[in-house]
Amino acid sequence: MQTTSIKEIEVISGYGLTRKVNDRKVLAGNRKLLKRYAIDYPLILDQKTDTLVMIALDDRFTGCFVIADELKKDTAQAIANMQEICIERILCLSGDKNSVVQKTTQSLNIGEAYGELLPEEGRNSGRY
Repeated sequence: MQTTSIKEIEVISGYGLTRKVNDRKVLAGNRKLLKRYAIDYPLILDQKTDTLVMIALDDRFTGCFVIADELKKDTAQAIANMQEICIERILCLSGDKNSVVQKTTQSLNIGEAYGELLPEEGRNSGRY
């Protein structure tokens, strides 16, 4: 049986994570993570409207996969209830790609949406 050594994990909020696996550097996260580490990837991926998890091994892009959150069943009704009681401003702050956020908020009839935010930008959302 082969054993795998996993160590040195670092979670970078809003970007992804890095870790050592069998003495190899593995990155998994969004495109901002790869840019942070100056790792090139196919630029056509920037045109994808889905949320991509990019993977790099030893500072080389190796691939990606798509992830998608599902809305809870009662989300649309909760938004409608807020609008019904005249809450004037409903907005969505998200770390997802702008294209994903816009698509989701349109389906929920939310007028304001901001995507690709880092956690500290969401927490300091008083500017919105």
